[in-house]
Amino acid sequence: MVMSKNTGMRFYIKTFGCTANTGDSKRIEASLEARGGVRVQHWKDADTVVVNTCTVTKRTELNVLRFIEKMRDAGKRLIIAGCMTVLQRDLLGDDPVEVITPDSITKLPPPQHLDGVIGVVNIAQGCLGSCTYCIVKGARGDLVSASTEYITSTIKRFVEKGLRELRITSQDCSAYGRDKGDVNLADLLNEISSIEGEFRVRVGMMNPKTLLPVLDDVIDAFRNDKIFKFVHIPVQSGSDRILSAMERGYTVSEFEMIVDAFRSTFSDMTLSTDFIVGFPGESEEDFEASLDLLRRIKAEKVNITRYSPRPFTPAADEGYTGACQERSFKKA
Repeated sequence: MVMSKNTGMRFYIKTFGCTANTGDSKRIEASLEARGGVRVQHWKDADTVVVNTCTVTKRTELNVLRFIEKMRDAGKRLIIAGCMTVLQRDLLGDDPVEVITPDSITKLPPPQHLDGVIGVVNIAQGCLGSCTYCIVKGARGDLVSASTEYITSTIKRFVEKGLRELRITSQDCSAYGRDKGDVNLADLLNEISSIEGEFRVRVGMMNPKTLLPVLDDVIDAFRNDKIFKFVHIPVQSGSDRILSAMERGYTVSEFEMIVDAFRSTFSDMTLSTDFIVGFPGESEEDFEASLDLLRRIKAEKVNITRYSPRPFTPAADEGYTGACQERSFKKA
């Protein structure tokens, strides 16, 4: 991480990817400002550009690399952060002033100076999964949960500063605490809900595999008025065969049981889910099963992603051809 004084440095931060990256960028911003840097609102006004990278799909990776090249052409000093710094360092060139890995970002203090009414709080780093298509696990590593005390103290400070919506996020929120053994997401939500003040909490992505063991307790925690009745639970496929090939660790019926449990408890529940189409080996029958599931659950928000073969992942070795790519494009 940047440890030297940067008095007068004018920096701009470009963030790609997920909500967790947004929270990471806020930490980087606070660290640079503490060392004398000044954030500007447009890259043209900066002498240094921080690029917080994402590598979840090939398309996103290319967008990141194009932006980095654009900044090079503009003569900007570069600080590169995020997932690409771990497994794809060779793609980033030799000229960054600093390279900031996801692990090093977790060691930075949370921002002290806040604006707006929305705050992002990263509750964990990494995950417990081994999804065969996912490069993020290699970049973020195994699950490391932040302490409940750290999270609640951060939220208290955010509320005191006037923030009214707190978004807790990680690669898998429902896995929170599994590495510690004495706390889980429901416990965390109950602690957060007990904090005084006018604010509400939006819970980030929860995977079915890790949500199932704590489902009843999490639903009970959601009963508190401070918790938004919104869940993001990615299913990825309506075919048990494809879910098994993805190594997702649950069945379609288990996913539907989770959805039914939330909806039967909260009439105003909003469901967001994700599907991947064109996964290696996906047949027309598998694809139709996903469409059938989509019709049954009637999610309020659906994110559909074409399968993107990523380096260092088992699924990328499954013979993903140009014809497969064309089929996945049409399905999406």
